[in-house]
Amino acid sequence: MFRQHEPAIQYFATSNILADDLGLGTTVQEDFILRLEAHAGNKDTLLQVVQEFFIKNDIQLKQRGVKHLSGCVLLGGWIEGMNLGTKIVSKKVDASALMNILYNQREALHNLISIAKSIGVD
Repeated sequence: MFRQHEPAIQYFATSNILADDLGLGTTVQEDFILRLEAHAGNKDTLLQVVQEFFIKNDIQLKQRGVKHLSGCVLLGGWIEGMNLGTKIVSKKVDASALMNILYNQREALHNLISIAKSIGVD
């Protein structure tokens, strides 16, 4: 989100459409975008909202017996986050804090590789 409020809202709205098309609409929380909009200026709250979304999504997918989809959502979300982050870094003159965040994703990447292997993604 990194001070990109409007694009972030559009991104999550599009994500909801894709989730519905994949049959995951029940896992997308109805108030998620409203909460993002309501707390656009508060980074800590935004991070909490996103974290809660992923946790609820994970629980619901596992309860439905589609644990592999939960892993795919996590992998896809991380990859897209890295993609968006690198695009933001390439546009900003001083993005050292974001560059540090991106650089420090090595451990997360190793964990995601383990998750991918466990769900059969090579």
